[in-house]
Amino acid sequence: MCLSQDLKYDVMNETSAKNIWKILMSKYLMKSVEDHLHLKRRLYHFQLKRGVSISDHINTYAKLLVDLANVDVMIDEKDKALLLLCSLPDEGYENITEL
Repeated sequence: MCLSQDLKYDVMNETSAKNIWKILMSKYLMKSVEDHLHLKRRLYHFQLKRGVSISDHINTYAKLLVDLANVDVMIDEKDKALLLLCSLPDEGYENITEL
């Protein structure tokens, strides 16, 4: 019931949640090398954009980490923290990013 119109058509004849989940996973949660590279590239180029709140920035960062975990890419906790700090601009965040 909470799927967008284009996704709903893919699973509209299924009756069990398990089958719906399997179909959606097979279509949209591919674990290919291209997906790994794309998500890692997004992570390593992730930067705070002008006009975006820190809260939204951190939420986007967390979503990106979840997407990576979903394709079996694990990142060390220290690296996660370092990547988040590096995503902040130097001006205005010097006191946070000084290591």
